[in-house]
Amino acid sequence: MMRRIGQTLALTALLTASILTMEGCKHIPPNLNPQATAAWYGTQVIRNLDLLRDIAQDGSATTPPVISIVTARKVTLYHESAIKTIHSIPLGWQSIVSSGLDELAKDLPKAEAQQLGPYIALAKTVIQEATR
Repeated sequence: MMRRIGQTLALTALLTASILTMEGCKHIPPNLNPQATAAWYGTQVIRNLDLLRDIAQDGSATTPPVISIVTARKVTLYHESAIKTIHSIPLGWQSIVSSGLDELAKDLPKAEAQQLGPYIALAKTVIQEATR
């Protein structure tokens, strides 16, 4: 049962990543100034961080939970901090948010880190795109 739920979460992550990647292939609107460009990328990253938070929270709400409440809280607190950082440091938030995501991943139990890994990787990819 737990394995099936884990497989379902992994498949959901793969499908979501595929959809978001296709969505992410959209080009940034032309003629944006640096602040607008940073805001556009910030919005893309926030969408992916929202997905990570939602998966962690939903996983902790299943019966039986596939993500612990402790992990869901860690992810939610990271999400809140990352969003505040993106809004308060419009130019230069990328390294801070990326480092925080690395620390979050290190702090998760191994099984839960594997379950949330695709969402973390997706967020990291979008952050890397924002640093270009």
